[in-house]
Amino acid sequence: MTSTYLGRYLAFNKPTDHDQSRMPQRSISASQHAAPVPKAAREKDLSQLMVTPRAGVPQQPLSRLLTESGTTAIVVLHDGRLTWEHYAGDKVVGQAQRCFSVTKSVASALVGLAISDGAIDSVDAPIGRWLPDLRDPRARQLTIAHLLEMRSGIRFTEGMLPWDDAPRTYYATDLRARLLALAVVDPVGRFFHYNDWHPLLLSLLLERATGETVTEFLQHRIWNPLGMEDPASIMVDRGDLNGLEHLESGLTATARDLAKFGQLFLQDGMWQGRRLLPSGWVESTTSPAATRSDAEWFDYYRRRPWGRVLSTGRYYYRRMWWGHRVDNGGYDYFAMGVLGQHVYVSPDTATVIVRLSSRFPPGMWWAPVLRSMALATAGRTD
Repeated sequence: MTSTYLGRYLAFNKPTDHDQSRMPQRSISASQHAAPVPKAAREKDLSQLMVTPRAGVPQQPLSRLLTESGTTAIVVLHDGRLTWEHYAGDKVVGQAQRCFSVTKSVASALVGLAISDGAIDSVDAPIGRWLPDLRDPRARQLTIAHLLEMRSGIRFTEGMLPWDDAPRTYYATDLRARLLALAVVDPVGRFFHYNDWHPLLLSLLLERATGETVTEFLQHRIWNPLGMEDPASIMVDRGDLNGLEHLESGLTATARDLAKFGQLFLQDGMWQGRRLLPSGWVESTTSPAATRSDAEWFDYYRRRPWGRVLSTGRYYYRRMWWGHRVDNGGYDYFAMGVLGQHVYVSPDTATVIVRLSSRFPPGMWWAPVLRSMALATAGRTD
């Protein structure tokens, strides 16, 4: 493994679905009380479900879409039971796969758990309480909520040139130093700007607030209580004890274990009669109440690839989860990674769908397809 930023950038070029084999990792163990996902009495095969991949494209069977879109795994839970799963190529049950920005939704849950434990008092607390060594005084005044909701004003430049922030967050070997030098350059709270520095700041903040590495905290507050069946890992910026976890994109886990994470949210943060997430956390994290979906809020993306989807008013972003307003007036919500990885939670159909993948086809937006799958799983046609 190359150990310099420029070396990684030149050697690896761009992120892939096998970066867990070429970037430093910290291991997450399967739970000592691992429990398999219970299976439904009868599988509900969705392979022939007719779906519309995107506007202007004719309907096609789901099986064709999965094959043509780089889908590597699908797991569907209904009422907490495994009703269908699908694996492609050489992928198998129990094989951990890259999650990319699905990790952000896990980061959000870790904040909720730290609040439950009393390590953090509120999302409205200024991050300077734990990060007083941030050089920019405006950054020290930002709240955890500013980071969770992507409205901090911290500089973030898209693109994959070596001086852009996307590779600087992903390939850095000195994240701690880079985080402390971040600057606020845009009006705080004025508009939505998806920013990978935010979950990295939360990684450092959680480490200081809990007194543990993020990996240790994730292990005993999520992996162990949920009875995760399989080992996982999380990327760190360097392989020594000073490595910092990549909470923006670093998790590698199995589809079944990710489905359990989605089920935790479907169950309002409860697991086997025990409350894990604070009361009210799931609703305040995922519901559209008090969120914005207007053109001014999403103006940064008006001429960018996400602009077409965000202009519909059907989608919102809250505490590192995407929200999806559905036709019956309710909402679903989902974690989403850059290669089209999803953990999709549909409360009104009691369904959780995990999709893992090797690519995100241009122009594709998975939420309507996953909503169709949730409705079919629940035996509904609305």
